[in-house]
Amino acid sequence: ADEARAAAVVDFMSNLAFNSVGCTALLRVPDAFECLLDALGARHHAPTRYAAALALRNVAFSVEGKGAFLAKPRALPALVGCLDGGDLQLAALCSGALWALLCRCERAKVAFRRGGILARQLSTAERELTFLTMRPPAAPAAR
Repeated sequence: ADEARAAAVVDFMSNLAFNSVGCTALLRVPDAFECLLDALGARHHAPTRYAAALALRNVAFSVEGKGAFLAKPRALPALVGCLDGGDLQLAALCSGALWALLCRCERAKVAFRRGGILARQLSTAERELTFLTMRPPAAPAAR
């Protein structure tokens, strides 16, 4: 029952974030941003994660939203953490949020470089590519 209520609240916040006035109102609510980050990290309810990622992506496009992302130490790692989970829809929403943050925001670019997030992602991608190249080729299908 609590999960259903939480999902409804996160869904409402994602709808609110479609408008710039809604983004501003969302950021003025004391723990709304933290709630979205918590919902993004919830592993058991995919629609809630999608709604949270959509809301965070829309917030990242606003000037106030960029400041909110930079003020929260766990915001960037939360977005980056969703890129390699195997869920392509979630990865697309989170990468959209990251692109929105990095667009025309030098402070976000500096924070991204300084936090070592990029280096960790690149080393993870390198390990995955190495693993894929070391696997034996698949046998041709029988006809």
